[in-house]
Amino acid sequence: MTRFWRESGVDAEKIDALTPVFDSVCWMQIKLEDARADIADDGLTAEYDNGGGQTGIRENPAFKAYEALWKSYCAGLQILLAELPDNAKAAAAAAGQKTAPETALALVLGRRK
Repeated sequence: MTRFWRESGVDAEKIDALTPVFDSVCWMQIKLEDARADIADDGLTAEYDNGGGQTGIRENPAFKAYEALWKSYCAGLQILLAELPDNAKAAAAAAGQKTAPETALALVLGRRK
């Protein structure tokens, strides 16, 4: 990530500020994939029994957590995309590559820990 930003002409101070956002977006991407797999196995709803005679079906708590994480992921990704330099967008277009947001997204999705 640092090399991409540096080659795009972003100064070191801004790179330092964006690195934690990038790291968090990458972490959230991995956690979203994990949560998606869990939700796929368990479903969107869960049965409950509170022990006091009340039973029923409720929204899977994992899905609610997934939604909250998804919103944070989107916010972080928007921060990164907003800081993508114009010259990086132009270079991608001139080279016939994907558009800049797709390129940035590929960077985020390609970084796994």
